[in-house]
Amino acid sequence: MQTRRITSSSNPLIKDAVRIRDGHAKPESLDFFIEGPHLFEAMLSAKHCSLRKVFFTEAFARRSSGSELLKRVQSVWSGGGFFQVADLVMAKLSDTDTPQGIAAIVTCRQPRLDEVLLSEMPMLVVSDGMQDPGNIGALVRLADAVGSEAVVVLPGSANPFMPKAVRSSAGSIFHVPVVFAETSDFISYSAQHSLTIVAADVHAEQDCFSADLCRPVAIVFGNEAKGIGEDLKPHMAAAVRIPIYGQAESLNVATAAAVLLYETVRQRGEKNRGH
Repeated sequence: MQTRRITSSSNPLIKDAVRIRDGHAKPESLDFFIEGPHLFEAMLSAKHCSLRKVFFTEAFARRSSGSELLKRVQSVWSGGGFFQVADLVMAKLSDTDTPQGIAAIVTCRQPRLDEVLLSEMPMLVVSDGMQDPGNIGALVRLADAVGSEAVVVLPGSANPFMPKAVRSSAGSIFHVPVVFAETSDFISYSAQHSLTIVAADVHAEQDCFSADLCRPVAIVFGNEAKGIGEDLKPHMAAAVRIPIYGQAESLNVATAAAVLLYETVRQRGEKNRGH
């Protein structure tokens, strides 16, 4: 494995990687930052993604698990761009308090909304202005877990490819298509494909357990403080809430998403068993 060594955090390659990590790359860029062996393992199985640069420490390469991972990476990627970096350089690159010894710049092709392949009973998961990267990463992970066709990210949402969101997705960012779309395009797409737009709303009269979710749906989760955007509200077919039986004021959006998405799966399973 041919590598270059970087000992200074002022190296232009490191500065460029930090810009990408912090979301300051060019708007048209599809590059983003990953860190740690777990995300590397998930990335290696993603057919729509490829590596641009790999950064690792000497200590990581000396570990048997680290050496094996680097060999696997080299076996599937012949593009070069391997850099052994000093510990202080990895500390500069890392987005966490405890660097894991390996990081990379990855590029992924992001599909258009009209490229999403829908099943006979589709379920899209939609972020309409969710601003916490941890929440949107958790939403991607949930969408992957329930078998959603895609996560649709509408304007005002946090970037699901920022480091915190990528970590929160636990690798699911490489498994489920993530699509950026304008609200008007999403509304048109839903109408064209007969998708019922269902929104999670803490103030809704109907609870999720009594709602009919056994239909093609796009389930929307709004901004943590303001909820669903005004542009989308007129096009919602239903709003549902998660019932609260104790004294808690509300659930956070990631928890509410878990309940609602798995209730959708449960209802569909019941319907299938009924046939």
